[in-house]
Amino acid sequence: QNNNNNNYNHSDLNAKLIQLFEEEEELMSKLNDVSLSTSTYFQSQYKHLLKSGRIPTVCRVFALMPYRHANTLEHVNFVRDQIGSQFKWLEMEEGLCKSFRNATIRRLNGLLDDDRRNGQNNG
Repeated sequence: QNNNNNNYNHSDLNAKLIQLFEEEEELMSKLNDVSLSTSTYFQSQYKHLLKSGRIPTVCRVFALMPYRHANTLEHVNFVRDQIGSQFKWLEMEEGLCKSFRNATIRRLNGLLDDDRRNGQNNG
């Protein structure tokens, strides 16, 4: 059955869709290049802050994403190495937080014991 409501040519529509797809691929490629360039600049300009662990993890991860999306062994190995060093910082931070929390709990327990011995209830 011929549908008179369709006033388009299928081959023209297919050609337009292919053209749009190719333009989108080209745009994505350009965006990936700009992202990688920006990330590379970030890595070089803030190397000292990255090595010191002063850049938050979420920022580091987002700055590394273009490297991972570059899809080369060199770039993906770079991401792996950077994430490995970030894990070292996270482990140190976690250890510091645990020690601080434990010392705080010990101090709180000591104060609560003092209050009980003295018949006070300040807690």
